[in-house]
Amino acid sequence: MVVVTDGDLSIANPARLSTTTITALAFVGESILVGEGNTLKCYDSRKTASPCLLATPLFEAQAIHGLLAIHLRDSVYVVVAWGGAQLRVLVLQFDYASDSPISVQVLASQLILAEDWILTCQDDGQARQTDRAQHMVRIAVVTAHNALLCLRISVDKQASNKLSLNLVQLSASSRVLLYAAALRWLSPEHVLIAAGSALGDVIVWSCDVIDNNTTSQDFGTAVTKHYDYAAHDGSVFGLDITTLRADGRDVLVLASCSDDRTIRIWNISDALDDRNVSAVSSDDRATNEIAAPCLVKTWAHTSRIWQIQFRTAQSSIDAETQLFSFGEDGTFQLWTLHSSTATSSDTLWSLTHNSTFTNHVGKNIWSHAISQAPSSVSVATGGADSAVVLVEFDKRAGHLLPGMRTPQQWTKDDLASIITQGMLENHFESSEVQLAAAAPKAYSFVASDQVLMTTPGGHVLLGQHSSVNSANSAMSWRYLNTIPSRSYSVTAGLPSHGLGLIGDSSGNVYSFIKGSLHAKPLLNVSSKVGGLFLQSVRASMSPDSDLDEDIVLVVSRLGHAKANLFRLSSRALVDRSDEDVPLTSIELELPEDMVISSMLFQQLNPKKQLLFLGSRNGYVACYIIDEVMKLVSYAGHHTDAVTSLKWERDAKSPEEDSGYLLTTGRDSSYAIHSYTGTSDPLLVHRTVLPFGPNIEGFYFTDDSQPHLIFYGFHSKDFLVYDETEHNEVMRIDCGGAHRVWAFNPATLQDASTIGEFLWTRAAVLCMFSHDNTRRRWIKRGGHGREVKAMAVRPRLRDENITDNDIIIATGAEDTDIRLFTFTSSAEAVEPEMNCISIVSKHNTGLQQIQWSSDGQYLFSSAGCEEFFVWRVREVPFVQIGIACESAMPPASELPDLRIMGFDVTRVVDETENGFDAKFIITIVLSDSTLRVYFYSSSPRTPKWQLLQDGRHTTCCLTQVIHLNSQSSISNSSLNHDFPLLTASTDGRISFWSMDLDITAVTPKPTARPHHTSKIHQNAITCTQLISLSSSSDSEEYLLITGGDDDALAFTRFSSSSPPPNHTSTTPTTSTLLIPRAHTAALRAVIMKSSKRQGTMLSLELITASNDQRIRTWHISFDTASEGIDGLEVKRGRNLYTALADVADMDVVRGAGNEEGERERQVERVVVCGVGVDIL
Repeated sequence: MVVVTDGDLSIANPARLSTTTITALAFVGESILVGEGNTLKCYDSRKTASPCLLATPLFEAQAIHGLLAIHLRDSVYVVVAWGGAQLRVLVLQFDYASDSPISVQVLASQLILAEDWILTCQDDGQARQTDRAQHMVRIAVVTAHNALLCLRISVDKQASNKLSLNLVQLSASSRVLLYAAALRWLSPEHVLIAAGSALGDVIVWSCDVIDNNTTSQDFGTAVTKHYDYAAHDGSVFGLDITTLRADGRDVLVLASCSDDRTIRIWNISDALDDRNVSAVSSDDRATNEIAAPCLVKTWAHTSRIWQIQFRTAQSSIDAETQLFSFGEDGTFQLWTLHSSTATSSDTLWSLTHNSTFTNHVGKNIWSHAISQAPSSVSVATGGADSAVVLVEFDKRAGHLLPGMRTPQQWTKDDLASIITQGMLENHFESSEVQLAAAAPKAYSFVASDQVLMTTPGGHVLLGQHSSVNSANSAMSWRYLNTIPSRSYSVTAGLPSHGLGLIGDSSGNVYSFIKGSLHAKPLLNVSSKVGGLFLQSVRASMSPDSDLDEDIVLVVSRLGHAKANLFRLSSRALVDRSDEDVPLTSIELELPEDMVISSMLFQQLNPKKQLLFLGSRNGYVACYIIDEVMKLVSYAGHHTDAVTSLKWERDAKSPEEDSGYLLTTGRDSSYAIHSYTGTSDPLLVHRTVLPFGPNIEGFYFTDDSQPHLIFYGFHSKDFLVYDETEHNEVMRIDCGGAHRVWAFNPATLQDASTIGEFLWTRAAVLCMFSHDNTRRRWIKRGGHGREVKAMAVRPRLRDENITDNDIIIATGAEDTDIRLFTFTSSAEAVEPEMNCISIVSKHNTGLQQIQWSSDGQYLFSSAGCEEFFVWRVREVPFVQIGIACESAMPPASELPDLRIMGFDVTRVVDETENGFDAKFIITIVLSDSTLRVYFYSSSPRTPKWQLLQDGRHTTCCLTQVIHLNSQSSISNSSLNHDFPLLTASTDGRISFWSMDLDITAVTPKPTARPHHTSKIHQNAITCTQLISLSSSSDSEEYLLITGGDDDALAFTRFSSSSPPPNHTSTTPTTSTLLIPRAHTAALRAVIMKSSKRQGTMLSLELITASNDQRIRTWHISFDTASEGIDGLEVKRGRNLYTALADVADMDVVRGAGNEEGERERQVERVVVCGVGVDIL
């Protein structure tokens, strides 16, 4: 039975933001349609991080599983979206005005309810205009039980694009359960179907479609089975069909992929000749095995392969084609299928791997779309991380190549020939250059289009680009001169000044200036040069001085505990003839065992400078150069080399030597330290990058909003990574970090290339450049795994409410903590969450995160007793600085307990400063114990003090709450009993009175709960505590709990202050239980708003459950009544959320999109699970 409904799209609030798994993609002109949950979104495919153009929910409680876009006329498209057994047809019109953003309008919509899940849809490619007013589209539909349906769509242009739909089932369903299907229209009357089953079988069959263009009864069908065989060792997840030319004939091939991690290619050409076979019934289609020949089989991804698709489904005149595979490992791969004729006239088939693209974090690429253009192919992928990434390929010689320019290589023979020819042209005495003397030894970029290189024979060569910004740019080499050094040399370059330096084993340093004909001697340090480190500085600190700059050079010497600091005029260096260049020199005493790996010179005033030297041992030495020289050193990157440095003055400090130092190291991280005078630097930010461990350098792009870009090595690849956008922008297989290499980045973000990379591999010099426009993040993503915890950063009352003040911290099963900013505007289709920081330190999935009351500290917990304290501050270079200040000391040598929950209360101390704070931290663990710590925050010497532990019954504790109505307590109150409440898996809440004494040398004896109360039948999974009254003698609370029993409970209790002898009193409890609050376990509960008027308390409560429903509850409570007699609970809205496995919830306050809304402190509810949903 088929049910057609009206086109109402008002299913949910269109202003909500839902970022979850991308389950469907489709190109529509210059736009791309995205199926995210039950919402259809549209983005401009030409732009990175394009704003959402359209966000409309298509189904009430069903995710979109597929999209099919059909061009109708001009900028009008018919879009078919399906999910489960639901199918919706829309007519979309796009406006591509060049001077304004793309606009999208939904002209018509209708919903269809089918009897079975829909697997795939494909139009016949014959969208036609039956008359001047109507367009006709036919679409074949395959269901999960191998039935074929035909959908006829009629669009009436004169009647406001009114839709007429006719869906007819052409073949009966079978008992086979399918996981995948592919369609191919062989003709307007004949469609071929390939179906993949859950048991690894492939069934290929066809069906005649006779359309008399009248009523549904005029459709006639004839079903023919061609193949039915066991194709894989696991479930078949993806299929695709195309035609190749082999041995002078067309070959119809089928590609299949499975959870057995293989790709297999099958010859199904006999399906083209079997149309006269008598029809078979659905019950006969699985009786006898009819196997198709397997042409080729290969192992592909490291885990299950979800989808596969040929570059084009159209017939190819070539003997080869490309195909794409998309896997659970988060990658998509490019393959070439090739056929060739052997001597025996048999056709040989091969499937060759071309490249792998890792554009998503976490696991699973769930959707993809391919767009064909005359000279390129665009592949868009959507993953579990909610990101949509577009990769553009060039069509070169029939192949798809990623956006790298044509690579160049020079062997020793090539370089020897260049040197010999150059020496002859310069009239030097020469003989044939030996190959060993012509191999590349050292090289550096001396300009954006020039490279200075030396060889073991002392020959100096200059590489020159013909055109840096041309796709056909090539580098040519010419010989300059030969220096006396043999076998050893080092180089350094300053491309901004066209300067190159060469150091040799005799201590000589030679200089080369762009435009000159050879390298000239510059200075001598009398011993073997270990390294050359260059930087330019202003010649004068006066703002009225000209733009002349000085060159600062540090020369390290091998085997010596000293280095030399030189300063010389860049103008004198350029204008020199053969005379010496005037320079100043300072000899530096190096710390013990220091090998210089990087350098930074900072001019503070005309008489005071800072010189930072990075060491291979992981520390930074700072020389303060004024009347006398002082040395301060500190650990920057443990024991790994410090590879680059950058200084930023602290604009808020009156001290001129106060600032921030950014460093990178070969420990996969970059760090920012706060530096003031001679005091020890303070770590304010550290991030472990997703590649490494060899992080070699960084730079900022030159535009209005600079991006922070890092580059380095991971395994055998050289990578360039955008830390601002948190994505990889370039990857080259070079063999790894242990080689000579040079990289010249393109700092302009709109430059045509990302940069030029040179490296030596097996004595061959290679050069690659990468096109900057070939990969675009159309939609930014988030975590690649389930988000298990989240918290909205509190803001002080005197803070100005701006978008960037709203920071949301999330923690996930991928062990990362991410900080997002939340922005909302009246013009935007949907709010935005932008990731500004990612920190990785946990080794297991996050369990809970919580902010301090002032938003300056973040606390996180996970398995293996991992509990970290993070210090959060505003710092330069990055928007928010976050550094792990301390880790809770484990109670055993092999900690294996999971921290199920914790609570934190600030301890107010009049003596604390901006960097010191004190907290009471209580954790509950999976072995039914709890611990109470006193934590003293300090940037350098944080302290943990165990005050008391406690033991519950054998049931696991799940929640803990400090029973204090204020966000902080005074230091003096710690000498009294400290009340706690815990929840556990037996459905009980327990009351504790902890004896806290921060002056005690040893912890107090183990505590036990003094009262328990049964609330739920099963585990209590979420809690919300509301203070009803506050006095010096008693506290009253309303505790709201949700449990695994699907129930919502309201418990009122009071606890009086204990008498002077510290004997705890028994609290009185009264509970109202609402069964079946949801149809599954409750996972989160939060109070959205509250209002007090006298003794009346009004609450708006939000609950979320595993049933993917979010419910609102309106609570009215007369607190003057006894127990819960005055409690009234009303059900509110019942909303669908696309998030599976809801885990946590919080409220964003003050997030209105207009000035009036901001003044009213609009609240938005943030829900996390497999993604994030903001209502």
